[in-house]
Amino acid sequence: MGDREYIDINSFSQNQNQRQNPYQYPPPKPPKKKSSCILTFAIILIVVLVVGGGAFYCTTKTLSNVARQITENSFDNTTEINRNAASNTNEASFDNSSEINRVIYNSEDLKISYKGMTHNSLSTKIKLMIENKTSKKLLISSTSIVIDGYSIDAVLWANVAAGTKSATNIDLLNSYLKDNGLSFKTINHAETEVTIYYDDDFLNSTEKTISFSLR
Repeated sequence: MGDREYIDINSFSQNQNQRQNPYQYPPPKPPKKKSSCILTFAIILIVVLVVGGGAFYCTTKTLSNVARQITENSFDNTTEINRNAASNTNEASFDNSSEINRVIYNSEDLKISYKGMTHNSLSTKIKLMIENKTSKKLLISSTSIVIDGYSIDAVLWANVAAGTKSATNIDLLNSYLKDNGLSFKTINHAETEVTIYYDDDFLNSTEKTISFSLR
């Protein structure tokens, strides 16, 4: 008999098991393609870096523009504030009247002299010199004044130490003068009621009416 070919049963069974069974459920998953996943990840990373870098550049540039605009606006506002402050301190004075230094009130306790007027864009000040003749501190105050027959809100508040003199003002807003058809350039007469307090004792006070010419 010729040579016979012998088949290894065990090897044959293993080869058969390694073949895909078309009737197997669920079907076997195909092997993962690692190289494809790595390539996809690399592309996504590049896109993120490019887009993110552009966004960061745009954001930085925008913030820089905003900061520059804020700085410019702050500088403009500061300049305008300084300009307004300078204009408000440019006061016009009126001190060439024969009434200047005239004593408008005099008693054994107190003497008040008229010292002229000053004026700026916001207010008019009627200047006074107050002399305290007593041995006590005096507080002199008023909240209104009559200018050429028109009653106007005003402020006078002066603390004068015993035996001293103090320069002070009656302050009134120009808008109040304008509302009554008055002007710093034309006002002529003033009358006010002052309250005099002794030693900060608000229960111990007297009231006096003072009337005087401004020009």
